[in-house]
Amino acid sequence: MATYEVIIPKEAWTLATVSNCSFQTNCNMHVAESVAEPISMDVPDKIAIRAKIYTYAATTGQGLWCWASDGGIVTIDDDSKGITESPFSQALNPGGGLDVNIQDQVTEEINLYFHVDELQTNPSSTLVVDSYTMTVDSVAGISEGDAVTIYESNRVYQSIIADITGTTLTLASSIDYAFTTAAAVHIGAWNLNLNGSGAPIIAHFETAPLAKYDIYRINITMLDGEKMDGSTFGGIDQLTNGIVLRHKNGILKNLALVVNNIGFAEQGFNIDYDPADKKGEYGLRAKKNYKEVSGIAIRTDGAVDDEIQLIIRDNLTSLTLMTATVQGHVVD
Repeated sequence: MATYEVIIPKEAWTLATVSNCSFQTNCNMHVAESVAEPISMDVPDKIAIRAKIYTYAATTGQGLWCWASDGGIVTIDDDSKGITESPFSQALNPGGGLDVNIQDQVTEEINLYFHVDELQTNPSSTLVVDSYTMTVDSVAGISEGDAVTIYESNRVYQSIIADITGTTLTLASSIDYAFTTAAAVHIGAWNLNLNGSGAPIIAHFETAPLAKYDIYRINITMLDGEKMDGSTFGGIDQLTNGIVLRHKNGILKNLALVVNNIGFAEQGFNIDYDPADKKGEYGLRAKKNYKEVSGIAIRTDGAVDDEIQLIIRDNLTSLTLMTATVQGHVVD
């Protein structure tokens, strides 16, 4: 029995299924959303596992052909061990080894700011794609310049408030999805130069409810009017308590504790200092690439309210700017 595998990226799977399949005169088909391993069967079978098709050819010389819902043709010929690829297909060699995995090149990029939730509200009506305005149920406690993050299904949108008029928000970037009144709208500060010395302040990055993300990099940036070195935090004195990065996914897992600039390096971050700009502001950029440092990604799952938090327990208001961002991709 020869085993072949064809990967059809997500864009070819309009309904996450296959429209037709033919194996000579008989084709038994089983469609599953998630199966750890191909199911073993004695008859020719096709198993759709998310974006994967496993093909079992029981008789040499017979072939299998099928097409995805967009009409892209995938042909497997058991004699020649050849694959005729559609624009959406990628062949594995007949021995089962993966020649190329292109998931990272075709899935949606994630690049979002950590933010504080000063208000959680909902759209008053379905949002219009390409519009710069939205009306929300409440604007209590928010300000121009705050970050707006909208979550619904597997989608997320983030922008900055340019203007508030009544309950209508004007945004710095156009809306890219028709979010409904069921969408969650989180609004709050993205500049984390905040005072957490009295009560800790939690900034966070969340995952869309029906999405999973692989996060490969966390970035911390700071601007300050004072020179920076390893003994300071940005340009201010070393922190008493420090900032804490942690992963919250039903349990809490601390990722880093940093009290000064050299502490970023001790936690696997690459550090770059910027000389003073025209305004006399010095800069620091700390970047941790988890794939390079640990060989892993941080997987977050919106179905279990997964998030990465940054906890502030000192007074950071003397910093001109402090931001934290995450970078990664959506998991198909």
